[in-house]
Amino acid sequence: MDFMNKNRKIFTVIVAAFLVFAFSGCSKKNGGSKKPVVLCSTFPIYDWARNILKGSDFFELQLLNTKGTDMHSFQPSISDMARISSADFLIYVGGESEEWIKDALSERKNQNQISLSLIDCLGQELMFESSEGILGEVEEEDEEPAYDEHIWLSLKKAGECTAFMAFIFSTSDEEHAELYTENYGAYTEELLKLDNEFKSVLGNESVLLFADRFPFLYFAHDYNLTTYAAFPGCSAETEASFRTVIGLADKVKENNLQTVYVLENSSLKMAEQIIKTAGTETKIKVLNSLQSITMNDIKNGATYIGLMEENLEVLRGSN
Repeated sequence: MDFMNKNRKIFTVIVAAFLVFAFSGCSKKNGGSKKPVVLCSTFPIYDWARNILKGSDFFELQLLNTKGTDMHSFQPSISDMARISSADFLIYVGGESEEWIKDALSERKNQNQISLSLIDCLGQELMFESSEGILGEVEEEDEEPAYDEHIWLSLKKAGECTAFMAFIFSTSDEEHAELYTENYGAYTEELLKLDNEFKSVLGNESVLLFADRFPFLYFAHDYNLTTYAAFPGCSAETEASFRTVIGLADKVKENNLQTVYVLENSSLKMAEQIIKTAGTETKIKVLNSLQSITMNDIKNGATYIGLMEENLEVLRGSN
């Protein structure tokens, strides 16, 4: 799918959304000494913004979660709440793990703040049941479908999100609007190239099995993958039941899987149990969900594209 071909739809949606914001001409604000602050809740959003704003010093770009705390367990400090309250632009995922941000916005001091929930901008079309392919016990929440919030693991969604962001930056800083548009176009080409490489590696019938939580639902949907996992992406569970281990071990054997995947910073214990139960020589490999990136990692060169390329190489070596 060509991200650029979706611009008309994306920009139409964002213009409608943008009209509800208290937009107050931030393009004039830089005439003083204070730069408009763009606060991003997570690393992927921060890195997308960094690429779009490259070559301009109009904005001050900040990352909220600088310590790499998993977004599902992130607890904002008083200082974090103050930054959210005063930022000129707040860009966040907007899923269940960030419901607290929406609550915080009701008490923000900067009434002219432009806040952007990417999930809200993308709309319901991106929501999929996260229980699909989960062999562990899925929590019953009023029997309603659960939704996945890990939109950044889809290169297609990354392309759409950066379009929203490029529009806002261009509208807010007309002097550099052409630069932001060019940067967006160049970044989109990088995303498209990587997307095509994933398509080439994964083919049409790949099966991925996670002895872990499963935040790669959007990614799997992009490439028509069959997936199995112990827990949904936002689960707090770490210990699998015997039934779950048996079920995943059966899937390893049925599909003749050469690899079982876990997430970064996860224990290998469950994967080892599954492989032992399956009685196979299956390998264990790590896929990065990009939820634990620190500011030090960024200073040392971590980028969204780079980390997704590392995931590509892990998958390439598994096929």
